[in-house]
Order: sequence, then C-alpha cells, then structure tokens
Amino acid sequence: MNWLLIVVLAILAFGAIYGARKGLLRLLYSLVAVVLLVALVGYATPYVSGYIQTHTNLGAVISERVAEKLQSAAENAVDEAAQNQAQNLEDAGIHLPEVLADAIFEKSVDATQGAIAQSGAYQQLGDQVAGMLLMVLSFVVALVLALIVVFIIGKITDLANKIPVVKGANRFFGFLAGILLGFVVVWLMFMLIGVMSGSHLGQLALADIRSNVFLSALYDDNFLIKIILQFLS
Repeated sequence: MNWLLIVVLAILAFGAIYGARKGLLRLLYSLVAVVLLVALVGYATPYVSGYIQTHTNLGAVISERVAEKLQSAAENAVDEAAQNQAQNLEDAGIHLPEVLADAIFEKSVDATQGAIAQSGAYQQLGDQVAGMLLMVLSFVVALVLALIVVFIIGKITDLANKIPVVKGANRFFGFLAGILLGFVVVWLMFMLIGVMSGSHLGQLALADIRSNVFLSALYDDNFLIKIILQFLS
C-alpha cells in the first residue's frame, strides 16, 4: 500500500472541502489578510505618530517625567558616591573637620549635578525614551485600526457570499482554489522530501513516489520549484 499516495489524496480532498466551505472570497481574504494587516500597520504608524505629536502634548509630558526620574536617580547616585568618598578618606587616615568635609563634598555634589543638568543629558534621554514610547503607542493604535479595517472587509465578503448567484460561484471557485492550495501543500512536502532524500525516511518516501505515476509527475514537475527558479533567474 502506498501510504504517501493516501496522504497526498487526503491533502487534496481536504483542500477541496475546505475551499468549498469557505468559498473563494473568504479563502482569498484569508490568504491576503496577514499581508494587508502588515501593510496597513506599516503605512498608518507614521501618520498616527505624527498626529499624536502634533495634536497632543503627550510626548512633552512623558519626556519631562522621564527626565525628572533620571535626574532624581542621578542625584541619589552622586550623593552616594560622595558619601563613599568621605568614607574612603577616613579609611586612608585623612580626618577632616566635619564642617570642612561637609562643605567640600556639598560643593562637589552640587558641581557634578549642575554639570550634568547643564549638559542637557536628562532632557535628551527623556526625549529619546518619549520617542520610543510614542512609537510603540502609535504602532498599537495603528494595529487596532488595521484590525478594524480587516474585520470590516471580512464582514463584507461574508455579506457578498450570501447573495444566491455569488454564493454558488463562490463555492465552486472556492472548491477549485482549495484543490490548488492542496497542491501547494503537496509541492512543499515534496520539496522537503527532496531535501531529506539522503536520509532513510527520505528514501522510503522517494520509493513511494517512484512507484506511482501520479506522484512521480507531481514530484518531477514541481510548480513551486519552477516559480522559485524563475524568480532567481
């Protein structure tokens, strides 16, 4: 018994039944939905980002909050470093009067914090973080809008499929498209078998293919390989 032939016929039968049940419109919609979704998201994201930046102050608010948090964290780090430096002097045997030590380290801390603040580093980091967050937000908004558009298109195809004349033709052409989809799956499987032809499992599959005229024709005239070769040339 040729098990590979049974598998191939089962794939083609499943594709035909699936295509007839879904109909050509729904089948085509399923094939292009992902591509359409990606295209819509890629197209809409810059516009959503531009709208948010132009019509809201969300970016400025996020940037200011982030800058404040960064400045607070940096000031705490400078204070901690100054305290460690004072302890290092004590460990080295240098004992300054407390008033003098406080004055020195206070000026050092103020100078360091002032230099960082004047450099604009806090604001620059805040702007960068705000930009990234706005881009993520814009992507999410664009994704939601794209999902809504794709959902509406799907509903339109469902409504068109309910028209009697369209419904019959839709199912018939869906049946044919399902068979074609089944052949695509079979050709992909045969490409995998060709890659695995050096293994024991690949040899068994090739033996089944060569023992059947239909399978041999599908294997030798793999349409997907022809498309790939045409594309590469």
